[in-house]
Amino acid sequence: MTDIGPVVEAHLADLFENGKEVLIVYPGKPETKVWIERPSPDQHQECLNNARATRARRFYELSEENSGERMAFVQETNALDKEELVEALLEKERRMLERQALNEVLFSEEFGSDWGNEGDKYSDLLGAISDRYAEINQRNNELKAANVDETNIVNPDDDEEIVRLSKIQETFEVEVKARRDELAADKRLEIAVHGIEKLREQMLEQRIALECDMVWFATFKFQQLFYATRYMADHSRLYFRNVSQIKGLPQLVQEQLMDGLNEVDIDVEALKNSLTPLLS
Repeated sequence: MTDIGPVVEAHLADLFENGKEVLIVYPGKPETKVWIERPSPDQHQECLNNARATRARRFYELSEENSGERMAFVQETNALDKEELVEALLEKERRMLERQALNEVLFSEEFGSDWGNEGDKYSDLLGAISDRYAEINQRNNELKAANVDETNIVNPDDDEEIVRLSKIQETFEVEVKARRDELAADKRLEIAVHGIEKLREQMLEQRIALECDMVWFATFKFQQLFYATRYMADHSRLYFRNVSQIKGLPQLVQEQLMDGLNEVDIDVEALKNSLTPLLS
């Protein structure tokens, strides 16, 4: 019997390592590979702490009555008339209104068609469209492999069944839009009952909140990227000296690094939803 030597067992930390090779491409520069892996729990917490602290500092900076940036925000807000203020404040609500309209058409008997008790009819519709596309694509691939005349290749968008199902889907989308427009009209009236000074105050608060959220998110993601990016030859070595070095890179390079990070890190939407509230 052949001696194959001792069996080398993988370490648990290696089994659950989450990383990938990322190729950075920029016009006129050589292609460069880096390793990007999910920051450790301690590093993740440090990124959160730094982002919260930066956000808090930014909030207090913009809360100072005589600060130049706050005065600039006030000037921008005061330049808007009432109609513009109402529309700007309404814009912040649009995603929520879209979500509400979608849920009401899907699940409520009061709005739209009957899409099933749990929206199952609409889910079945999407599944049927997907299945039909897959069926046609498979048939087309088989025909191409058999070198059949291209006139026999079917354009899925011209398929009678897909056209029929798509019209039903369009009905759903029209119903959601109609309900969303109704909700937006109600919300517009709700906002417009306030005087212009109150609207300016709300707009200023919204502008400051958005600025602080952006600072939080940018701080968190750049700090994570600093810990996540490693040398290909040695995954234990950080690639960048500091966060400023990353910020100094061209936008295209930053985007490729961020894309790599987002593929190994938690969902970006989850990050946005975890934003801490403004200090009161």
